[in-house]
Amino acid sequence: MRTANATVFGLYASYACIIINVASPPLQVLPGDRVFEVGCDFGIATRIMAEAGAESVCAVDISREHVAAASAEYGSDTVRFEVLDAICDLDGLSRLGARCQKVFVDINGNREIDAVVRCVSNVQRVIAPDVIVVKSVALARALALILAESAGVVV
Repeated sequence: MRTANATVFGLYASYACIIINVASPPLQVLPGDRVFEVGCDFGIATRIMAEAGAESVCAVDISREHVAAASAEYGSDTVRFEVLDAICDLDGLSRLGARCQKVFVDINGNREIDAVVRCVSNVQRVIAPDVIVVKSVALARALALILAESAGVVV
């Protein structure tokens, strides 16, 4: 069983980008990477990852309409869009995320922190990728408080 380490990659005004990794692989998508994206929305970030040279990108979202639009616009032999709830459907997460090295989670950057944590936990447990990148407003707020408290700043 692998254990994960979490590193704060960036703390921005409106969201946090947290890297959860086992080794220390590069943070960006590199040629040959197998990528899984949770919360693809209309597929813009998916397209960027594919253009970075990912061997394959499987992107999921809970909105059928968004998945259909993204698939029509950016779907290809190496870019796949699927409807999936990564919080509830562990079998689907396992099937679609198998062999992915990097996972990007952006479940509407404003979701409550409990949903973000459950999603990340599922990804770590079911896919066990080398890297998980999380974009979350709630996580940014929680981390800002933790970092301020650890620095002795009264919030």
